[in-house]
Amino acid sequence: MKQQYHAEFKNRFYEHFKPVRAPFVPRGERPKGGWKPPAAPVTEDAKAFLATGIDRVLAKAVLAGLIRHPVEIARHMEVLGSLQMIDGALGRLFEAVVDVALEDQKLDSGRLLTILARSGFNSVASDLLRADTMPYSFTQTTADPARVRADLDEAIAIMVARPEVDAALKQATAAMQTHFTEDAFERQVAMVREKQALEVRLANLVQSNEDARALGTEGD
Repeated sequence: MKQQYHAEFKNRFYEHFKPVRAPFVPRGERPKGGWKPPAAPVTEDAKAFLATGIDRVLAKAVLAGLIRHPVEIARHMEVLGSLQMIDGALGRLFEAVVDVALEDQKLDSGRLLTILARSGFNSVASDLLRADTMPYSFTQTTADPARVRADLDEAIAIMVARPEVDAALKQATAAMQTHFTEDAFERQVAMVREKQALEVRLANLVQSNEDARALGTEGD
C-alpha cells in the first residue's frame, strides 16, 4: 500500500512538472495572473530576509545598470537600501551608490564612477560594467532610455520576488513531506510554477536584449 501511494505521488508530480519548452514572451507582454511582486520591505527583518535570499548574479546586473543609469536610483531607493545588508563588497558598493545618489539626484554615470573610484570602489565597479558579462539592456550605455527603465523595473521586481517565492516553495515542500494532502500538493505545484515563471521572465529580458543586438538597435 505504501509503495502504491509513493508511486502515485511520483506519477502525479511528474505530470505537473515534466519538461516543457517555455514559449518566448515578446517585449511588453507579461504573464497574466500568478505571482505579484511583494511591496518593498520596510522592517529590518524584511530587509535582512531579502538580502539573505537575493540572487547575487542578478543583483550585480541591477547594480551595474544603476551605475550606468543613476537617474533610476531614486525610483527604487527603499528596495536598494535593503541590499546594503548583503555581505561583502557587493553590499558595500550598493550602500555607496545609494549614499551618493541621495546627495545628488542629478548625478550622471561618469561622475558617479569618479566618486566611487575615490571611495575605493574603482576595481569592483569596473568589473561590473564589463559589457560582455551582463546580457541586459540596462547594463549598456546606448540602450533606449524607455527600454532601460522597463527592463530595470522588471529585473528589480524579479530580484525582490525570488526570495519570497523560494521561501514559500520551501515551506510548501516541508508541509507536504510532513503531511501529504491534496491542498499541500497543489500548494507545492503552484509555487514551483511561480518559480518557473520568474525564470521565464528573466530569460525573456536576456532574449529581448539579444534580439535587439542582432537587429542592430542596441549597442554596447
